[in-house]
Amino acid sequence: MKKCFISMKQDTELENGQPLYITRVADIWSPGGIPGPLKKMPLPYPKGEEAFTVSFPQVAQAITFACPELELEVVDGISCKVHIAPPRPKRGLGPTLMVILVCIILFGGAAAAILAFHHDVDMLGIQQGIWEFFTGKKQLLVPWVSIPYCVGLVLGVGLFFLRFGKKIKRKLPNPLDISMYKAQEDIKQYQQSRWESEHDG
Repeated sequence: MKKCFISMKQDTELENGQPLYITRVADIWSPGGIPGPLKKMPLPYPKGEEAFTVSFPQVAQAITFACPELELEVVDGISCKVHIAPPRPKRGLGPTLMVILVCIILFGGAAAAILAFHHDVDMLGIQQGIWEFFTGKKQLLVPWVSIPYCVGLVLGVGLFFLRFGKKIKRKLPNPLDISMYKAQEDIKQYQQSRWESEHDG
């Protein structure tokens, strides 16, 4: 028979009305990987309660019913306490309108700053000079220079944030992340060595 190791979680949280999958209350590990039916296997639970407990025998009964070929072994824990989270309040139009208003203010401020900069450096005069240099004609409005400049400005800003924004978001793991990773690796190594010793025996 195929070995299947089960480690019950201490507690978990579930929103009211959501299905309680078996992976929410227990960590399941098997040398060949978790069988497909166990990944989305719902467990029955009492309705209308703020908290309840799911025991290992309940989990074992559900797994045996779906995958009778598995030989179950509990590694840690005997039960998991499930807390029912209160329903989230429905958001009205207030936050959405606030986000839209803030975006309008930010975009308007950015546009005003760019216009002020262009006015200070006499950007229109520069573009007129470029047009006169290449065509030899003076012209008040030079759309063939202004439009490509505006498009290039927008694309340049967008490419800058796409190029360097991802690098800024990358960060080194903190000590807690490293400790959790080491603990998970130790558990996997312990489970693997224990299974191999029992299998060899």
